[in-house]
Amino acid sequence: MAEGTVPSGGYQRRVERISQAVVRLRVRDDESDFEGVRTLLLDWLREKAGRSLPDAMLRGETDSLDLLGAQRVETVALEHPQVWAARQDFQDELVPSRSWVTEAMLASAGSNVLVVGFRLHCVTLSNPAPFSRSVPRFMREVARNYSVFLDGAEIDLDATPVETEDDTDTLVALLTNPQRRVPVVGVSMAETLIGEPRSLIDADRLANAVFGAAHIRLLSRSASFALTDRIGKRLSVFNGAVRIWWPGLRPDHDDPYDHPLWLADRIKDDGAYVTQRDITDLLLRASAGRRDADEAIPSFAEARRIASTLAREKATERGQSTEELLALYEAENTRLLQELDDVNAEHAEFLSLADAELKGVATERDEARTEIHALRARLTEMINALQAREQQPVIPIPDNFDDLADWANQYLGNGVELLPRAVNAAKKSVFDDPSLAYQALLLMRNTYVPMRRDGSPGLKERWETGLRQLGLECTATHAGARAGEFPSEYFVTYDGRRTEIDMHMKGSNSRDPRYCFRLYFFWCDEKKRAVVASLPSHLESRLT
Repeated sequence: MAEGTVPSGGYQRRVERISQAVVRLRVRDDESDFEGVRTLLLDWLREKAGRSLPDAMLRGETDSLDLLGAQRVETVALEHPQVWAARQDFQDELVPSRSWVTEAMLASAGSNVLVVGFRLHCVTLSNPAPFSRSVPRFMREVARNYSVFLDGAEIDLDATPVETEDDTDTLVALLTNPQRRVPVVGVSMAETLIGEPRSLIDADRLANAVFGAAHIRLLSRSASFALTDRIGKRLSVFNGAVRIWWPGLRPDHDDPYDHPLWLADRIKDDGAYVTQRDITDLLLRASAGRRDADEAIPSFAEARRIASTLAREKATERGQSTEELLALYEAENTRLLQELDDVNAEHAEFLSLADAELKGVATERDEARTEIHALRARLTEMINALQAREQQPVIPIPDNFDDLADWANQYLGNGVELLPRAVNAAKKSVFDDPSLAYQALLLMRNTYVPMRRDGSPGLKERWETGLRQLGLECTATHAGARAGEFPSEYFVTYDGRRTEIDMHMKGSNSRDPRYCFRLYFFWCDEKKRAVVASLPSHLESRLT
């Protein structure tokens, strides 16, 4: 079903990939261990189905279970190459309109090597409900019975300790390996007043939660120092912090903001549980977006398609009747139509979510850079003020937007924040009176922010007087309830949340961009600041 179509029930059908992973097993006997891993997967399928599986399925053959009172299970077996795949549909017990689809894949990959993978999807027929991303239990059962490797490095259900110089060298080799496909998480030890250093989050629990989707390393204090010597302080992790290094790390070139860092103070403020949950969600979301996972092991749909083709070829060789061959074609056609609905829905949702997440990550990175830049600028200003003990000079009012970001960081304080998109919009504008924009920002700093923080009538009167003196007025945006019609204009991702730009200061009603002034912003109640999202030009609305 294509994106935007609505099924007979009246709800839009959404298929979202929740998580996925592909790992390699080093085994002693290809045949017996292939059967052993398949048995572990069948035990999991039997438990999820809620009843006994068909004999053919238990023998590792192609079969299906689709009976009333049981969760649907389907398996496919191929001989050349040796592949066994399963699909299990599980109806959510708490959300009736939601189901979970798990694909499990097992393949032989040469002498004494097996490949195991999974894909977990969420299918929703109503408005999306919150959920926690996870890894199927059978992956952990595999880890308990076999040696598991990811990116050529052995992984376990516990975090891998990094303590010695050799351990550090091995970690650096993994981090800088251009063939690495999944992220590495470094959990460093924090100093304690009493006792040995400890990590602020449970690295072993994190390794268990994201098994197969990331490498988890627990660094001793000495290993953190050694790592810093090798890759530099900017990209290292220490003093209780946690860092994710995405694939493709280049220590000499990468911006540290491209590799997320949770400092110890942030972990303590948010709490270990919340931090660990956020990191788990981020890692599994990243696993769901990997395009190369489909190349490592065939999807269930691909395995089923190959099996159907082979079944038809064998039927033709045996000389089966036209009616029997037609039945095979009709059965395959029905399955293909169902798969097409799934693929179309997932593809549309996948692209939408991937684009949203990429934009969100880029926005968060830009906001973090802006925040750090602003903090550094304000710190420098305070130090200079304390040292000079002199009255601050008159704030300059530039006649262009070339240095708007630096000016804002130096003079707006922590009450007014300019988002990168606002700075970019200003630099691209042809507005004839840039000084008006700077005066409007100072008015917002001096009167609007104190008014919102304090709420006194006197401050409100100062704000309104200042607006009149500048020939401006402040109102809700014209988009209002129709803001959803212009999502790229009236919404931003701020602090990880989709936020509406609901206010604006406006001057002339001229539609000539040289004379029309608009300053769009919203109030962040958590930080007690005004956040400017666009200036000085008019944003699109239904009126325009």
